[in-house]
Amino acid sequence: MANDASMVAVAAACSKLGCDITDIELCSIGAGSDGSNTQKLNQGSFLSWGAWVLNAMLDGAASSMHEYFVRSLPLKKYTRIEFIKDSGWSMDNPRDMLRAEKAWDADIKQAIEIVGQF
Repeated sequence: MANDASMVAVAAACSKLGCDITDIELCSIGAGSDGSNTQKLNQGSFLSWGAWVLNAMLDGAASSMHEYFVRSLPLKKYTRIEFIKDSGWSMDNPRDMLRAEKAWDADIKQAIEIVGQF
């Protein structure tokens, strides 16, 4: 749960601010997803398999938590925006962020519309 900023935000709004969960409107914007968990594996290495399994559990849990979150909480409104990133991009590399901005041009415009309507 602590890896899911949406769950933390809702919990904090309810417990710290006294908000009623049915009054909460939440727009969640992701930092970029690779769309799957398909890393290249070195078939002879147990370390690469262990790293892959750990990543699959963490990423898989986050994805399924969002789905569970949307379906189970009585929020007034919930919207999730997620961009699919190229598997070679590092999100802390300025050059890759420029590539992402160019590749996501249409997606960013659509996201701005969604946020504006939200």
